[in-house]
Amino acid sequence: MMQDAPFLSVILPVYNEGDALRANIIRALKFLRSSDWTFEVVTVNDGSTDGSLQVLQELARENPELVLVSYDKNAGKGNAIQEGIARTRGKWLVTLDSDLELPIEQIRTFLGVQEASGAQIVIGSKWHPESKIEYPAGRKKLSRGLHLVVRFFFPLRLTDTQVGIKLMEGNSVRFVSHTTLVKRFAWDIEFLLVANLYGLKIAEAPITLIYSREGLGRVKIRTILQIVREVAGIWYRYYIRSFYSRSLANWSRNNGFPARFNSNLQGDAS
Repeated sequence: MMQDAPFLSVILPVYNEGDALRANIIRALKFLRSSDWTFEVVTVNDGSTDGSLQVLQELARENPELVLVSYDKNAGKGNAIQEGIARTRGKWLVTLDSDLELPIEQIRTFLGVQEASGAQIVIGSKWHPESKIEYPAGRKKLSRGLHLVVRFFFPLRLTDTQVGIKLMEGNSVRFVSHTTLVKRFAWDIEFLLVANLYGLKIAEAPITLIYSREGLGRVKIRTILQIVREVAGIWYRYYIRSFYSRSLANWSRNNGFPARFNSNLQGDAS
């Protein structure tokens, strides 16, 4: 007998999260169990090599709310989120970094913003006037620089795209995610661009961020170069090939979703 779909599906991408992983998952489960929501937690092991998979396997055996997705080779955070979305059943989806530098308790704030705005997607923004962030100056500069690139090249009027917590309406997002191709760092940009093209309303919420890594964390020179390549690919597919509008139209026809493209967008309306 098929179980009823939960109200909330929380997606946690995992890559070499180390000793803190078990405590973070237990903290997430404790918070969710204290709520009134029915839920599932979809953990996606993105080719970890540090024993994270073994920790997730043990936790999945002990906690029926935990769904484990795993593959051997690291494919990128974007890929992990896509794999997680494909395995969810919830009415609402939350993507959240498994290090919990963005505390999971913020889900309540995001649900409040969604209810007030009627948005299908609520994203966190470091630059929201009510946000409380502890963030190195170097990361702030990188974040601002990427924001300026996004605003210049794409019709996304958002103050941030890269914060690792998002609340999303399940059915719409499961549909939109089929059109995204980026597997690593710029997945957020591509996903939000496609969602905006499809006509989904996107709202921003304040966040609390307690940055615990040293310096730029996992961001290296090769990371920045990879982001540049990914953004260039998104631009080409959006403006030159009209890939996203054609793909959305095809999926709409083949899967019975309404075609409701954002008519205010230019350059990708075919």
